[in-house]
Amino acid sequence: MSQLLEIPPLRHSNNVKSFWQLFDKIQIHIRSLESLGIKSDTFSTLLSPVILKSLTSDLVFEFNKEFGDKYSLSDLIDFLNRQLIAKEKTELCLAKEKPLLIQNVNHSNWPRAKVKIQNERTRNPTANELFVYDNTSRSKLCLFCDEASHSNINCAYGRSLPIEKRKSILTKKGSCFHCIKPGHASSLCRARLKCTKCGKRHLDIMCYGENKRSDNEKLESKEVTENTTLANNSCLREVYLLTLIAYIKENNLKHFIRVIIDMGSQRSYISKFTARKIKLKGLGEECVNHGLFGGIENAETHQRYRINLSNVDGSYNFELDVLDEKKICASLPKMNDAHCLNQLKDMGILISDEAINER
Repeated sequence: MSQLLEIPPLRHSNNVKSFWQLFDKIQIHIRSLESLGIKSDTFSTLLSPVILKSLTSDLVFEFNKEFGDKYSLSDLIDFLNRQLIAKEKTELCLAKEKPLLIQNVNHSNWPRAKVKIQNERTRNPTANELFVYDNTSRSKLCLFCDEASHSNINCAYGRSLPIEKRKSILTKKGSCFHCIKPGHASSLCRARLKCTKCGKRHLDIMCYGENKRSDNEKLESKEVTENTTLANNSCLREVYLLTLIAYIKENNLKHFIRVIIDMGSQRSYISKFTARKIKLKGLGEECVNHGLFGGIENAETHQRYRINLSNVDGSYNFELDVLDEKKICASLPKMNDAHCLNQLKDMGILISDEAINER
């Protein structure tokens, strides 16, 4: 109710846009009161005078002329709705009549400037104007992906490209390396820009510092990986992974392989050496985005194969889709602790890959 009391009054009844805004606000607040469980009978006597005060004098006169002192809130809302529709129709009729009035005027009495404007409105566009219009519509497309749904600086495809590739695209389209607008070179650019990443005079999508930081992050991650690997190798205690022996049946031949089970991997892989050795037939290529330790992502293309994998005694076999990889993991040492082997043997656990080659 307090928001209804603060509604700004309508200044001109012929301003259809302002009239509609006032009418919409009144309806929204009335519906809000009704949604709270307040009946219209309880607030109509208080709300009707408030609405009448926000109207112009000519509208209040017409309303009193039609209803007098006996009216309800619904009568007032219905009256405003009818007035709005009538004024909107009147505005449309006047807008349609204006060109007809201009055409009936004698152009010989007009100044030359006005006649020229009238002629420009009625004549057909030239080929040059159509060419300019086509260039204008093309300028709204993204420079990197030719889509109109986003601007150049918000292009996800453009940001995924290397900086040299972005510069190559801008060069082909004759655009500036600083403001990425066409029509001038970066040496002639007068745009006042400041990169949010390095503070230099260019847009952040054309920042060289971003590529340098990503390269440094790759080097740091590589150093951390190498240091961690060396530290693990220097440790005297060994950790035995889940490995076993199985065989692949291909062309009526059995090829024994060593299998490592990784519970966290979403796909299965086979080494390129093994796929080439047993002459597997590829089913096509597949691009996989690998999520590595530390949040590093690496996209690689793999050849896809379908293999028939079986246990050693042949009692269980199944088909499995695998992707090739040059090196699946580092060298896995075999269990050579005699004490552990004897303990496992006593428990009935057989280490199947105890005497097989690394590859």
